[in-house]
Amino acid sequence: MKDVARQDIIAALDRLGHSVYRSDVTPYNLNIVGIRAAKPVINEFNCLMTVFWKYEGNWNIYKMQMTQFTWITLDGQSYEP
Repeated sequence: MKDVARQDIIAALDRLGHSVYRSDVTPYNLNIVGIRAAKPVINEFNCLMTVFWKYEGNWNIYKMQMTQFTWITLDGQSYEP
């Protein structure tokens, strides 16, 4: 997955009507956003998890690759959401 800028994530969240913590009054008022790949593949790390926050006037962001897993139901059947 290509790199995504914090500003683009915030713009997308605003467009979708989601809340974004912008206040820097308290530390670690976290925004946690998962971005799925256009064509996610099970057990391949092609999706992105971001955690970003603002504190003392500075934005901080942490990004990590993630994967999706097949869902397992209580009766042992697997399916993809």
